[in-house]
Amino acid sequence: MSKKVDTLMIEFLKENVDMFAWSPSDFKGIDAEIIVHRLNVDPMVRPVKQKKRSFGAERNKIIEEEVRKLSKAGYVSEVQYTDWLANVVVVPKASRKWRMCTDFKDLNKACPKDPYPLPRIDLLVDSTTGYELFSMMDAYQGYHQIFMAEEDRIKTSFITDQGIYCYNVMPFGLKNAGATYQRLVNRMFKNQIGSTMEVYVDDMLVKSTEGDHLKELRRAFEIMRAYGMKLNPSKCTFGVRGGKFLGYMVSEKGIEANPEKIQAIMGLRSPRTLNEMQKLTEEAVSSMLVREQEKNQNPVYYVSKMLQGAEKRYTQIEKLALALVITARKLRPYFQSHKVVVLTNHTLKHIMMRPDAPGRLVKWAIELGEYDIEYQGRNAIKAQALANFIVEFTEEQAQEEKGGWLLHVDGSSNASNGGAGVLLQGPDGVEIEVAARLSFSATNNEAEYEALVLGLQLASEAGIKELNVCTDSQLVAMQVERNYETRERTMVQYLGKVKELMARFDKCTVQQIPRSENERADALSKFGAMVAGVKERKITLIIKEHPIIEEKEEVQMIESSSSWKADFMNYLKDGTLPDDLIKAKRIKFKATRFTVVENDLYKRTIDGPLLKCLDEERAQYVLREIHKGSCGNHSGGRSLAQKVIRQGYFWPTLVKNAMEFARKCESCQRFASLIHTPATPMEPVRIACPFDQWGIDILGPFPLAVAQKKFIVVVVEYFTKWVEAEALAKITEKEMINFIWKNIICRFDIPRIMISDNEGAKGYWVEELPGVLWAYGTTPRSSTGETPFCLVYGTEAIIPAEIGEETQRVAQYEIKRNKEERAFDLTMIEEKREAAYAKILHHKGLMMRSYNRRIKPRCFQVGDLVLKKVEVSKHMGKLDPGWEGPFKVIKIKKPGTYKLQDMEGKDLPRPWNVHNLKRFYA
Repeated sequence: MSKKVDTLMIEFLKENVDMFAWSPSDFKGIDAEIIVHRLNVDPMVRPVKQKKRSFGAERNKIIEEEVRKLSKAGYVSEVQYTDWLANVVVVPKASRKWRMCTDFKDLNKACPKDPYPLPRIDLLVDSTTGYELFSMMDAYQGYHQIFMAEEDRIKTSFITDQGIYCYNVMPFGLKNAGATYQRLVNRMFKNQIGSTMEVYVDDMLVKSTEGDHLKELRRAFEIMRAYGMKLNPSKCTFGVRGGKFLGYMVSEKGIEANPEKIQAIMGLRSPRTLNEMQKLTEEAVSSMLVREQEKNQNPVYYVSKMLQGAEKRYTQIEKLALALVITARKLRPYFQSHKVVVLTNHTLKHIMMRPDAPGRLVKWAIELGEYDIEYQGRNAIKAQALANFIVEFTEEQAQEEKGGWLLHVDGSSNASNGGAGVLLQGPDGVEIEVAARLSFSATNNEAEYEALVLGLQLASEAGIKELNVCTDSQLVAMQVERNYETRERTMVQYLGKVKELMARFDKCTVQQIPRSENERADALSKFGAMVAGVKERKITLIIKEHPIIEEKEEVQMIESSSSWKADFMNYLKDGTLPDDLIKAKRIKFKATRFTVVENDLYKRTIDGPLLKCLDEERAQYVLREIHKGSCGNHSGGRSLAQKVIRQGYFWPTLVKNAMEFARKCESCQRFASLIHTPATPMEPVRIACPFDQWGIDILGPFPLAVAQKKFIVVVVEYFTKWVEAEALAKITEKEMINFIWKNIICRFDIPRIMISDNEGAKGYWVEELPGVLWAYGTTPRSSTGETPFCLVYGTEAIIPAEIGEETQRVAQYEIKRNKEERAFDLTMIEEKREAAYAKILHHKGLMMRSYNRRIKPRCFQVGDLVLKKVEVSKHMGKLDPGWEGPFKVIKIKKPGTYKLQDMEGKDLPRPWNVHNLKRFYA
């Protein structure tokens, strides 16, 4: 920077000294109307109150001082009652000072991730190339400049020895705090980002030419002043030609290596002998991306990776494939946008697509299948020279391992998930640490077995021949050594898996050790159980979604077409692809999952034999034979698809075809289970006034009683719930007319509506009938809150007990006064009935809500074919079909009620409710 610009820069900073904050009291924060941080807490997650942690005297003093500062600045407030409560932790800073953080892990689990995108750091750093001056700025306690939403502050509560506090500002450690801050700065600098500024959360960089730098810096300061943002003077650098931004050294020339991070490499002694140089080839793999222009190859990017643990024992071809996979992951944008030519002297393509290729090569082949990669023999000698030096591998000499390996395993479990820890130690001091998170509910014993199986798998893949396994679980050790009997089904499955893996070793023993000697594996298991995912770690972390004993079968879906087999056959046999570029890309991507054996196409499975691929015609034949052939059992769609897979067949739409085939099977439809869930919302009977609607029904026949009576006629008044009943010897028209005249019309007037279900109709039940009716009439109904007698006659009935043991109203009975009271009761009866009517409506509403929650809608249109339930009158047996038909819908009487016609054109005599119908698939 010239002296003139230097002087102007100093004057500019003096003018804007108010933009810097030296303490929390120097800024007020961003206005809450502009932005606040809100917590999107899942309401289905129960709040968690963490148990208070204890700290030493030194750390307690640090916590006390930090809380005092936060409280003085107004960042935190003391609270009394809270559902969410977190602990604080003290961690060291790079400046050898201490920082107090809050453990929000439980709150973060309850908050879904904010999908707001953060900028890509590599693109931000790349965009700084070509500018003369830079100013790097950092917001003062950036997150604390944004306030928390009022309703969410209580959820950020934390506990210390001084009390319980909650944050008024956005604290560090919240899951979506970075997204909120990025949303703010993107809004502030929307016109500058990409042209004169780059912003990543609270790190800001102004870039420009030397002449325009003050102007661009002034614009940035004006925006920050308008929003109320303050800068940290100790972390800001102004008007420099190069500096550190997001961990990279940026300058006008582009990105430079950070001297602090490459010091160890710069000080590394160069190899002096051929032997030392050859040792390097076994420690790393690398590749080089070049761009070819006019037969000149210009390097674009170098990729290398240190080999770790078992990777050093990969075969030469596996190391070559690993180098290609690492390059594709690192340079994904290049591989997605361009055709990539891989130059190699090895038959990498054919080895990766062989049916008997190792599992990792098949996995890598599938991963690389999404890119347009062409393999060519290597003939270049210019830009390839560096790759030759690093990639060419010396022939590995098989060396027998000295001594055996030691495997420590441990498992842990909690209410929602679990963890498994594996520590593998070699005779030459090599150690492999693996922590696995079990994303499923597992008992402690199941977690111990998961850890053991994982450890045995890792040891087997590493090529270890002698292994001594140590576990602190007495049950696991004794069951494996056959000292304990294994009874539980899951334990038997786990034990079988363990025995299968142990058989792969020349020598493998399992012994129990004290927990104190298994502390490292125990710590790994607990780490796996609690960790959600970190970006950098030395310990390998595995997320297991399902127990190891569950066999998961996957069916890869491919676009179905008449020539789907031919496309794959042509590509796998001759390398011929369709003219459609998109289709060709999909064929190349999916071809790694198929192979050709004796001119037939087969599909690879995850863990099983090859599946023979079928065309549409043969697929229908296989479905028909397995579903309803001589050995068929009319299984459901998913079960049918699984049977087809187990029998060794595959086609792209297997599951879909199996579901449709089972659904259209006429026998399956006729013998299907009856449907009990409601199909339409409840329509309650509407009542206008007392004695308006009556329901009538006939019960019986019962055992013969006095006078040969064996039927009961019952009527119920829908408003008051009043019941009338009479025993009859036979059901005739005359008897029914006499009953209705005597018990309804003569006593309560002519009813407007009579409702019946249209059906026809031990021995002291006749004598009990009057008592039952009397008990019913004097018992309060839940729908009205009153007794039927009270709603009919205006007062409560005198029951027999009141005659035997006189009550107050019986003892003080007077004829004259009783007539006056009866007249008053009959006058005021309408008030009781109105109150009862309101209660009836409320009760019906509750019934409707409860009923409608179980609805699975079914509706039909005119012309649809349906099956109907077999009527009870037909005396259906256990093995008889529950449905009959099909019938045709010819008219919709009202929603949920249909008029039907059989297949011969004859109408059914009455409408049918949707509850008794289901769709027929032809």
